[in-house]
Amino acid sequence: MTVLARDSQPPPDALDLLWRQSSELLAITDSAGRLLQTNPRFAQILGTTTAPQVFLQDLLCQDSQRALWRAHIEDTLRGAQTGSGLIALAAIDGRRAWVQASGTALAAGDAPTWLWQMSDMTALRDAQAGATRVSELLELVQSFGRMGIWQRDPQTGEGEWDKHMFHLFGYDTAESAPDFRSAGTRVHPDDQEANRLAFENSLSQPGHHQFRVRILHPDGRMRVGQSMWSVPEMRDGEPRRVVGVILDDTAAYELAQSVSTANELLELATDLGQISVWRHDLKTDWYHLNDHAFAIAGMEPRPEGLSAEALRALVHPDDLAHVTAAAQQALLTGQPTDWQARYRRGDEWRQVMARRVMQRDAQGQPVAFVGVALDLTDAQNAAIAREEREIAYRESRAKSRFLARMSHELRTPLNAVLGFAQLLAIDSHAFDETQRARIGHIRSAGEHLLALIDDVLDLSRLESEDIPLTLEPVDVAQVLEEAMVLLQAQARDMALTVTAGTVDATVLADRTRLRQVLVNLISNAIKYNRPQGQVIVSTCAIGNQQAIRVTDTGRGLSAEQRAHLFEPFNRLGAERDGIEGTGIGLAIVKALVERMQGSLEVSSEPGKGSVFEVRLQAGERISGQPAQALSAAVDRVAGVDGGRLLYIEDNAVNVLLVEELVHSFTRLSIVSEVNGLAGVARARSLLPDLILVDMQLPDIDGFEVLRRLREDPRTAAIRCIALSANAMPEDIARARAAGYSDYWTKPIDVDRFLSALSRLF
Repeated sequence: MTVLARDSQPPPDALDLLWRQSSELLAITDSAGRLLQTNPRFAQILGTTTAPQVFLQDLLCQDSQRALWRAHIEDTLRGAQTGSGLIALAAIDGRRAWVQASGTALAAGDAPTWLWQMSDMTALRDAQAGATRVSELLELVQSFGRMGIWQRDPQTGEGEWDKHMFHLFGYDTAESAPDFRSAGTRVHPDDQEANRLAFENSLSQPGHHQFRVRILHPDGRMRVGQSMWSVPEMRDGEPRRVVGVILDDTAAYELAQSVSTANELLELATDLGQISVWRHDLKTDWYHLNDHAFAIAGMEPRPEGLSAEALRALVHPDDLAHVTAAAQQALLTGQPTDWQARYRRGDEWRQVMARRVMQRDAQGQPVAFVGVALDLTDAQNAAIAREEREIAYRESRAKSRFLARMSHELRTPLNAVLGFAQLLAIDSHAFDETQRARIGHIRSAGEHLLALIDDVLDLSRLESEDIPLTLEPVDVAQVLEEAMVLLQAQARDMALTVTAGTVDATVLADRTRLRQVLVNLISNAIKYNRPQGQVIVSTCAIGNQQAIRVTDTGRGLSAEQRAHLFEPFNRLGAERDGIEGTGIGLAIVKALVERMQGSLEVSSEPGKGSVFEVRLQAGERISGQPAQALSAAVDRVAGVDGGRLLYIEDNAVNVLLVEELVHSFTRLSIVSEVNGLAGVARARSLLPDLILVDMQLPDIDGFEVLRRLREDPRTAAIRCIALSANAMPEDIARARAAGYSDYWTKPIDVDRFLSALSRLF
């Protein structure tokens, strides 16, 4: 408040004019602040005229500033301070009147008076308060709406940002607002050019513009903003200032992305899982289904859906009551319900499992059923197929284990029969003709039994596809020569000639199995031929295949016999003629040829002979040396000397046979042990050059024997060979993988056994 000097008095006329016409509030008080006189403007605003015991201080508004303002007025009346202050007075209409008040002393003496001049600042104060409220509301809107405000000079690119813009672009608010080019470097590289063109093109088009922009922060975070700006009308062709906002809708963008991703995943899940999704509108009694639901019924998708009546018509009559009961239960309980039923698709019934759950409105009233369904038909069929396969597999494995066990049990005594028969045959000079013939019969019967065992095992493994084959280019002439070594004696006994016609072919085949095929076919051609008959083997090219033909001059086959030719154990009556055989060979040949991606054809005429033709894919020609026949092994091992051999075997006959072979034809020393633990102990003391191990021992098996030998430094390097009646390929493969140097099967072939010893020593 400004206090005038006490001797300063305004002229009376001027004071009267000011008093009556002034737009300001004027009042005269005594030194205590008691109102003595007010002008019309004062009375108009505050509704107060001079009255006893009314003080200027009493007109102050009742708020937190009242004490401060009262002290300010009283200090002015005492002359303690000078100046003016903005104070709030209670207006006549109940509002607050904000005035800028100043007090001036009018007279001195015992009763000085004061003139108070008050400028009405209410409108300005309200405007300021309104501006503050607008600013606060704008800040609130910007904070909640994540909105930044900007303006920019389109000519220079310079502009002004509020703090939200700095946060949106990842700048420090202490920095100055970046120009358009600098800010553009924070825009996602894929959006930078489009953002620049959108802004520059808008400058020639007055109105509102917008562009979605992705913003990359230096730390790699990304914000997504909707930029909106207004270009004003241009009088001289170029706008002076462009004002705009950017709404940070990153959360909405990410939500939309997540919803889109969720929808895509849901659609993918329903597609991959072939899940039917449906909604039953209880008001319209119509079903709305996805494509998979229509597919169950074999129908094209219908946007309008299906009526409940049409859908019920697809349910199997025997299941309709169950489906209806499930729906009623869901309606009564409000709980999810499951059911299974058969639905018609064309001429078949599909087994469907479904679940429904109730959908309610805001008042809790049922409005629809929503559910999912799965077509279980294929899965159930697959489960039945899998169960059948598993049963077949278990049966096949059981059969294989049984055959393997039987093979072992039969091979063990055959080892003695054939082994000693071969020893007797070697010493044939000690026997007369009759005795030698008897020995030959023993050996022949044993070999026949062994061949039968092998054939049965091969057939079983072929049926279960348990024989691994390796297809590679094979020279047929070489394999034929190897086969003939095994068949010479049989042909000689039958007084037959086996000749090779044109044999010049390379085929894709498993070499061992191709030799087995040729041995079987040529052996049959010999057995079922006539004395002094002939067998011819030849090859010829047929397209991209090579045909291997085995032609005989035998009895031939009728059409009925050819129809049953490849049935296992069916010998087509040959058993009545005393011809040895099992009836398995041709079944094995056919299966092997087909496993080698080939075919087997037969042409035959009774009394004139037969032609068996194997067709295989032609292979790239290879070079090699013809296979050589085995020479007499006895001569090769005669000079073997100085080696020590340990045989771990619990069967005394097998031990006797091996000891006889070693003692009779070599100068090796041999000792034996009847169980695995004793054999390991003997190996540690003897340190032999070779250890032969039976795989089935009474205490520990051959694998444990090998493990203990390998873990002892004294015996770790000794060569170990498995000698076992377990002749299955998996047995052989497992032993080799365990570390056995070789695997010899029983019955022992004397020639091969001695040849192997010759190579080792």
